[in-house]
Amino acid sequence: MNSSKVALVLVWLLGPFVIWAAVLAIVKRKLFEPHSILRVVKAGRWFLWLAGIALLCASGFNPHNLIWKYGWSAIVLSLGLSFSESWLKRQSAPDASAMATPSWNPDKWT
Repeated sequence: MNSSKVALVLVWLLGPFVIWAAVLAIVKRKLFEPHSILRVVKAGRWFLWLAGIALLCASGFNPHNLIWKYGWSAIVLSLGLSFSESWLKRQSAPDASAMATPSWNPDKWT
């Protein structure tokens, strides 16, 4: 297997988890608030997705082009960042009991 293919596979498989571990360490050490990190992760995720689409278009969707592989790498990393983003959303959300809404009760309609 070519070394560039191995590097791409490692980025696809390990990249999101390395980013998730870094975000977890930052939140647990209380270096930043989860809400402020969430904005950065969202922006990074959108940037990677748009860059990946741009690279795919620039490659002409030719799988033998190196730019195509970088485009897919960016898209896969963007999808991997969704794990960190959803975890951060749960960490920065207010308490569920504080957001409780009245339940649906058809008896109140009569």
